[in-house]
Order: sequence, then C-alpha cells, then structure tokens
Amino acid sequence: MVDRLEGDVVVARDPGGRFHDLPRWLLPAGLREGDVVVARGEGVGAGARVELSIDREAGDASRVEAAAILARLRRGDSGEDLLA
Repeated sequence: MVDRLEGDVVVARDPGGRFHDLPRWLLPAGLREGDVVVARGEGVGAGARVELSIDREAGDASRVEAAAILARLRRGDSGEDLLA
C-alpha cells in the first residue's frame, strides 16, 4: 500500500508492515496515497516480466479504514493534557 508520496519517491508499506522507498517512475501513473499496488509476474531469470497495477477497490477500502481509525483516535483524546 502507498503510505505517502515524497517527490520522486513512493513510500510503500508491504503486508508485513515494513516500509520501502521506491522510485516513482517504477510504479503505475496516477498513483495516490492509500492505493494498493498489485504485482503479477511470469517467467524466471532474465526473461522474467512483472506487471504492476493499481487495485482501486482495495485502495478505497484502506482509505475508509484509515479514516475510521483516525476518527476513533480523535474521539478518544481531548488533548486536555497538552493545554495544562
């Protein structure tokens, strides 16, 4: 999943929770934060081919989930301890 875009670098989080910096040119055009990139490959060695595509439905679902988490966090912390 795309965590954030930083100029020519895309910071992506893999399913294991690790972050990776990838060159933007390597990924599909039109990429947005929260998008899920799917890799499909065939072949082995020098003849291998990998196709990257954006799974819009999975990305939309991840953005909805992230918004719900943020809303819960905001409701649970009034910030009063910072005002003291």
